Amino acid sequence: MTEPGFVDLSCGGALVQRLLPQRPPFLMVDRVDGFAPGERPAAVASRFLSANDPVFQGHFPDLPVLPGALLVEAAGQCSSVAFTLQTVLDGYVAAGADLERMRADLAELDAAFALRGALRGGGAPELLAAFERLRGLPVGVAGGVRMKFLRPVTPGCRLVLRSRLTHRLGEQLRFEVSAEVDGDLVMEGSLAAVSVEDVALPGRPRA
Repeated sequence: MTEPGFVDLSCGGALVQRLLPQRPPFLMVDRVDGFAPGERPAAVASRFLSANDPVFQGHFPDLPVLPGALLVEAAGQCSSVAFTLQTVLDGYVAAGADLERMRADLAELDAAFALRGALRGGGAPELLAAFERLRGLPVGVAGGVRMKFLRPVTPGCRLVLRSRLTHRLGEQLRFEVSAEVDGDLVMEGSLAAVSVEDVALPGRPRA
């Protein structure tokens, strides 16, 4: 990452699914590439769009274009990642650890998933404790979407998603978001969202 305040992260597909409740084919984030902590956390994520993605079979057969609704969904998932990573970091700080320790633990867990699908021994205690606190934290779009679509998004590209929390009032959240392809802006705008208190991540029991 080159943006000031961001740290590089190594969060591939298996680890992303610990941070987001969505699953394929509705999971719109392949990797989390960067994170900027603070009162206004931000994330950079990416998704490779293949011609084999089911959506392109019907939208449209002769002119495949990613629907704007899915671009908004991708931006919402990137926003959820930013919010969730800040929550994980808060857990680390509460345990006496720091951002660099969290980054290293995420990189180790990502490598373990890539090599054997799981981390023997369970992983870092701070990371596991932070994951346990994720119940109820995914972000849901609450209807306030202001978006400009600047150019079509077609298969065979890497979609780069950016999101930053700009306002928070209780559980009400607002994010500034954008999407790029090859350095060109394809969408920008804002999302109003909420922290969903009663949603459990897959595989985790409700309280």
